[in-house]
Amino acid sequence: MYVKWHPPARDTIKPNIDRAAKTTTSTNGIGGIFRSTSGQCLMGFMGARSSGNSTCMELNTLLQGLQLAKLHQLTPLEVNVDSTVVIMILNNDNLHYSSSLVECRYLLQQLGNPSITHTYREQNYTAHYLAQYGSSTNAQVNATIFTQPPDFLLPQLVDDQKGTAYQRLVKSTCTTDLSYNPTLVAYDHSIDPLFDYNSCNTMQLAPCNVTV
Repeated sequence: MYVKWHPPARDTIKPNIDRAAKTTTSTNGIGGIFRSTSGQCLMGFMGARSSGNSTCMELNTLLQGLQLAKLHQLTPLEVNVDSTVVIMILNNDNLHYSSSLVECRYLLQQLGNPSITHTYREQNYTAHYLAQYGSSTNAQVNATIFTQPPDFLLPQLVDDQKGTAYQRLVKSTCTTDLSYNPTLVAYDHSIDPLFDYNSCNTMQLAPCNVTV
C-alpha cells in the first residue's frame, strides 16, 4: 500500500517525533517537528544522546517534544510517533521507564490531553531525517531548536506538503489504529509540585533562517 503524511485538523498543530541510531557509534539521534494544517514548519528540534536502548530513546524524544510544546504553548496537538512500543507502555506502564512515563503523562495533561497516534515510518520521514542528522552532532551539546527549517529538510517538507505517497509493505492483518488517549487513563496529581521544568530550558535555540 501507499502512505503519506497527513496534515492536522484546522487550527491544530501536529508534532512528528522520532529517534535514529547511528550504526557506527553508540550515539542516538533525536528529532521532532511541529507543523500547521498547511504543512508549515512552526518549530522543531534535533540532537544526539550517547546512551539508551531504542525504547528509552523513543520515549525520551517524545518527552523532549512535549517539553518544547509546553514551553512554547504549542497547542492544540495531534501527536504522531512511529514507535508502537512507546504507545503500548504509555497505555500499560513499564517499571523500567516509570520516571519518563510519569513526566510524559503530566505534560500531556498540561497540554490539554492530546492523543498520541501511531504512524508508519514513511509518514514520519521528516522527523526521522532530523533524528538522523542529530545523531551526527555532539552528544554532549543540548538539542537544537529551530523556528525555520534547516536546508537539508526543505525537500522533504515540500514533498509532505504536496502529499507525496510512499510504498509501505505491510501484512494484511497489520493496523495503525494504535493510540494513547490520556483522557482515558487515571492520573495521580500528587506529583504536580514535584515536576521540574528546568529541563525545558536546556535546549540550544538556533537563529531563524540558519542552516544547521
